[in-house]
Amino acid sequence: LGLMFASHNDWADAIPHFEKTLRVEPSSAAATYNLALAYRGAARAEDAISLLSRAVEQRPNAELTNLLASLEENAGRYLDAVRHFRAAVDLDPGNEQYYFDLGAEYLVHFTFDPALEVFAAGVRRFPTSSRQFVGLGMAYSALRQYPEAAEAFLRALETDPASPSALSAWNSLPSFLAPGDWERVLPRLRQLAEKQPANADILFCFGSSLFRYSLSAGKPENFGLAQSFLERAIQLKPGYADAHLELGAIHSAVKENTKAVAEFQETVRLNPGSEMGHYRLGQTYRDMRELALAQQALSRYADLARGRRERLARSRAAIKQFILAQSATLPGPARQKDLQPKTR
Repeated sequence: LGLMFASHNDWADAIPHFEKTLRVEPSSAAATYNLALAYRGAARAEDAISLLSRAVEQRPNAELTNLLASLEENAGRYLDAVRHFRAAVDLDPGNEQYYFDLGAEYLVHFTFDPALEVFAAGVRRFPTSSRQFVGLGMAYSALRQYPEAAEAFLRALETDPASPSALSAWNSLPSFLAPGDWERVLPRLRQLAEKQPANADILFCFGSSLFRYSLSAGKPENFGLAQSFLERAIQLKPGYADAHLELGAIHSAVKENTKAVAEFQETVRLNPGSEMGHYRLGQTYRDMRELALAQQALSRYADLARGRRERLARSRAAIKQFILAQSATLPGPARQKDLQPKTR
């Protein structure tokens, strides 16, 4: 009955049934787990935390400990949360979710060295988990160790080329890499693109990365290949604003200003909030002596850019976005068979 009510978010009616179950079977991990969720759903977070604290003190259990940590995080008890996230890892070191939650807790509170340690252990233990590599790369990036971040993000892409978090993370890197760093990763990125010919995002990653490397290394002979990959990405994914932006940058680099303007106009049409789209459009208009149009585009860029934080703050915002996208939110009701208490 409790599960039936809980499945419809009817927490107030679920609570008495879970409480009664727990009175009948005090050692039931499932009843404890579900009652804690019901307390939380009924805005009784403190009751949930108290219930779980007593339970894990009496009978250590990884699932309950991790849930307790999640509730403590939501309540702002960050030190308690990290202690219990780590305890969950210690209780069940074979659970990838617990490693991720612990590393995420460190990341979201900007304690990057411990996050790096956790995710480094995570990728060793779970080498097929894309998000462990993304977390590792986030920690490296926050510490400004960009070559190491690039390696971690590329490993994430190689592990799961369809991962939105891995793609977003990779695309945050280009402006920070030196030519030598690009030379180490581009062959693998091209190989990945050739293995994923129908994946527009991977084609974009290689095309944009090749262009940025070629621009910084002074190798314009590579622009044509980069352009071909970007055009294929647009064919596969019409309305790909970022790909139009990169194509505009390629045309601008070889002084094809009319073509560049067309691409930048398409970028801001598809994504009116593109700061770089408006900026590059304004700069190209200025090069063409179209000063009124340049002023209009650059004014829009200034409006969009106003209030932006410094690069580190933007990096931290990206970390938070990653955590929100990847962390398992508080899970739904669990049946007894779904839980495996460590002790009874």
